[in-house]
Amino acid sequence: MLAQRLPGRDVTPAQLRERSWWKGKALYLLIDDYDLVGGGGSPLGPLSDLLSQGADIGFHVVLARRASGAGRAIHESVITQMRNIETPVLLMSGPADEGPLVGKLRPGPLPAGRGHLVRRDGTQTIQTAWSDI
Repeated sequence: MLAQRLPGRDVTPAQLRERSWWKGKALYLLIDDYDLVGGGGSPLGPLSDLLSQGADIGFHVVLARRASGAGRAIHESVITQMRNIETPVLLMSGPADEGPLVGKLRPGPLPAGRGHLVRRDGTQTIQTAWSDI
């Protein structure tokens, strides 16, 4: 279905700017505990080629994983592609011995809910919230 949304040769520059060559709802794929899913045989591997055009085809991925072991995971196909297209990253508390995970930024101990939001235009510290409601 996502491949059908890719722009063909007949798509005009105006349609590309407006993202109007396809109709439908935006798709959001939420992946929690990716450290349990990822690896050499990740079922998400076929989607990695679509990530670079995600904004154009209405495909958005939110991926969460533990910081522990993340240093090894940065070479997995989906995470590599997300790094290549400079997807925003929220780096929360984790073991500092993982080494740099986003640019030169390393995980480290942080208060509950605090994290470093890394985007193309810079890094800022943010506080997230959670409620039982």
